[in-house]
Amino acid sequence: MSIAEELLNILCCPETRQDLKVMNDKQITTLNRWIRSADVHYRDGSGIDLPVTGALITEDGSRCYLIIDDIPVMLTDKIIDLDEGWQSM
Repeated sequence: MSIAEELLNILCCPETRQDLKVMNDKQITTLNRWIRSADVHYRDGSGIDLPVTGALITEDGSRCYLIIDDIPVMLTDKIIDLDEGWQSM
């Protein structure tokens, strides 16, 4: 998953204004495992289609935004709130 560096430099979390970074392959694999094994939804309650192939994560690791067809979905109702256990999957 590639995202232009210029775009990444201007994007920020619409809620917290934190910088975002692209999730690496290991994080994406872990995120997919977590989504499959837990009751994970977007903030609006809708389901998440698998597999996730790209995402942006906030500096503090509390939220992520999926990248779908090379476009970051930066809508607050499509946030995935990451709890502390997601990386232990």
